[in-house]
Amino acid sequence: MIAVSWDEFALYSSKLAKMVEGKKFDSIIAISRGGLVLGRILSDALSFKLGVVSAKAYETGKTGIFASGVVVDRKISIAGDAGRNVLLVDDIADTGATLEEVGRFLCEEHGMSVESAVIFKKKNCASHLDYAVISGVDDWIVMPYETTEFRLLREKRLKESDAE
Repeated sequence: MIAVSWDEFALYSSKLAKMVEGKKFDSIIAISRGGLVLGRILSDALSFKLGVVSAKAYETGKTGIFASGVVVDRKISIAGDAGRNVLLVDDIADTGATLEEVGRFLCEEHGMSVESAVIFKKKNCASHLDYAVISGVDDWIVMPYETTEFRLLREKRLKESDAE
């Protein structure tokens, strides 16, 4: 398992901002939940509007357990018009299915041109991503904003094992 610190997250976010700097995006669309913090940082650094779309490809707090498909909320939350050229961001691309499905939704239902960006692209991700700070990681990654979720999961598992 890789535990990413806030300082590391800030460094990776800055590297990603430099990778997309100068590109002509109308807005950033962050995939909730993982892309929220990254989307906010990039929005501030690059002066792009920020929107959010919710999607889910696995059960929260259950490492390695993937759902049968990606569920995408069919709306975008953004103040004003998102524009036609968007940067779709998430923190990690495990398989890439979430980014693909949300990208398809933005293209087909909203007529947007979409480029995708993540901090971590996992080793088994078969999807094309336009920008990734770190590629080829095989470990489970815990971002600094996920520490409570995983602490609670560990506590629950300890209680369950004590009850046995």
